Amino acid sequence: MRVITARNVNEAYYSGLQLLSIYGTRQPSRAGDVYVMDAPVTTTYLRPTERVLYNPIRDANPFFHLMESVWMLAGRRDAAWLDTYVKNFSSRFAEKNGDAHGAYGYRWRNHFDMEAGGETNFVPDQFLSVGGMMYADPTTRRAVLTMWDPVADLGADKRDLPCNTQVFFRSTFDYLDKIWDLDITVLNRSNDIIWGAYGANAVHMSIMGEVIAGLAGMRFRHYHQVSNNYHAYVDIYDRQWPQPKGLDFYAMGAMKPRPIVDQSQTREDMRKEALAVVLDSERFCEGNYSQLKTSWFREVVTPMQTAFSIWKSGDHDRAIRMLDLVEASDWKMAGKLWMNSRLARRREVEQIRCA
Repeated sequence: MRVITARNVNEAYYSGLQLLSIYGTRQPSRAGDVYVMDAPVTTTYLRPTERVLYNPIRDANPFFHLMESVWMLAGRRDAAWLDTYVKNFSSRFAEKNGDAHGAYGYRWRNHFDMEAGGETNFVPDQFLSVGGMMYADPTTRRAVLTMWDPVADLGADKRDLPCNTQVFFRSTFDYLDKIWDLDITVLNRSNDIIWGAYGANAVHMSIMGEVIAGLAGMRFRHYHQVSNNYHAYVDIYDRQWPQPKGLDFYAMGAMKPRPIVDQSQTREDMRKEALAVVLDSERFCEGNYSQLKTSWFREVVTPMQTAFSIWKSGDHDRAIRMLDLVEASDWKMAGKLWMNSRLARRREVEQIRCA
């Protein structure tokens, strides 16, 4: 077991690429050759809410990462909803019925019928249940969020099986600040570090942890990602490494995460706000934007979505201006960097054509 301890996803991304360059070995896999570590790797994020990756070589799509997280909070599995942000998402990951078989949010909230034996419509919402358990008893060690279903997944021939399989929760009391802190430990059976661990996973698992912390009336502290098979596909990795370490905009103070749930409130008020966030995720995915109740959705998620919609319409300058309405400096900056990088590429192509 090797451990990467990083302030945030940007530091972890560089450290992960470097680790694989030193200790990784080349092996074949189902989807092509990979560089893989010979033992599991744990990544510990000391500030997991600093979740936006702005590495220019990786060029992550912040709109997709944010909206996929909202889709998960809503408990969805209709893959076509994400085609707006990645045009071929459903064609790559959906089954014939249009559903993503291993969709994390659906597994969190709708998949498991643990007690009813299939005879009633009782399907426990793990997400709300875990938050409620930890709110009632912050010391509990029995709160576990499960994504892997051996009945549905073991030996199944599906396009999408859960890579992250379970989440464990651990709380400690901060006597100085007089607040409960929540750590999450996510187990992952197979982790592509470029697209998964330090891309999508760093966003949607940290958002999951922050919202569950709110449901429990706690402060979100650390996120540990245990990757059993830690790898990167050779052709993609070779385009990423070597690279300069780059600047950490969070550490410089140029970017700052916007809390999803105000942690200065009482435990009861934190829980109420977190419940409202979960309900807003459902409203948002249904297109009920006028009914959104929480400031995070109104001031961060909605203007990010609007800016992306304007971008797709072709009014690029207006889309970039729209991002000024995003009340979260990290998502705002990442959105502008992503859009401006595409405009720069188009100008380069036009110059080549005119040469």
